[in-house]
Amino acid sequence: MPTIPTLSSAEMAAVDAPTIALDLPSGLDPDHGTAAGEAIRAAITLTLALPKTGLVAAAAAEHVGRLALGDIAIPPQWTAAAVPRIQAGDWYAEGDLSWLLPNGPSGGPARSPRPR
Repeated sequence: MPTIPTLSSAEMAAVDAPTIALDLPSGLDPDHGTAAGEAIRAAITLTLALPKTGLVAAAAAEHVGRLALGDIAIPPQWTAAAVPRIQAGDWYAEGDLSWLLPNGPSGGPARSPRPR
């Protein structure tokens, strides 16, 4: 089986191409949005099921880029039971993808988790 090369966060930062982070930029704390040493600076972050609170924290802004939430078919009632203060059902009203920070951390409208 061929091996797949891996790059460190520092090597990724040196690549002259947009980076897409899946679920959370590598090196970023999901709860606080702080970077542990080097962290990926993504042009787009596609997070799944529910946004991690750290993705919308001020400390994460330079790492997250445009933030999208992807539906992975977890029923809204399960989400409500697991995280009672979050209403997620309407995030997917327009399809399987919802832009939470469509223009990046400071470039336009953003939606964040709404407490009940």
